[in-house]
Amino acid sequence: MNLLKFFIFGLAICTAQIACSGVKMSYSETTPIPNDVQIPPLVLHGDKYTFVVVTEPNVTCYAGIAFWDKNNRWIFDEFPSKKADDTGICKWEWELPSYAKDGGGEFRGYVENDEQSTGFIPKNFCIEICP
Repeated sequence: MNLLKFFIFGLAICTAQIACSGVKMSYSETTPIPNDVQIPPLVLHGDKYTFVVVTEPNVTCYAGIAFWDKNNRWIFDEFPSKKADDTGICKWEWELPSYAKDGGGEFRGYVENDEQSTGFIPKNFCIEICP
């Protein structure tokens, strides 16, 4: 019985390696990669804040803010898409809604040119009070 379990485990490992062996990730010279994401570390209710993506000129930026509301629902407040300016800057102004719960928030998004898109890892910030 132990030999059968060992065989099934080995078969599962081999199958996974074969299935994943063709997956390769690479970036070409045309892939727009965000160089920097600038967000405030702390946001307060009723105040406006600037969120910035620094990337390549003339790519399109997509972004939004995710946070918990006071009813414990995960909210994603999507920004309108923006074309990066000649210096590669995409910038949005955002006011923290009164229904946002104190705690953590996330800035999420990606950039895109005519050929490819690249996501950037969410950046966290604090809403009013963080643990």
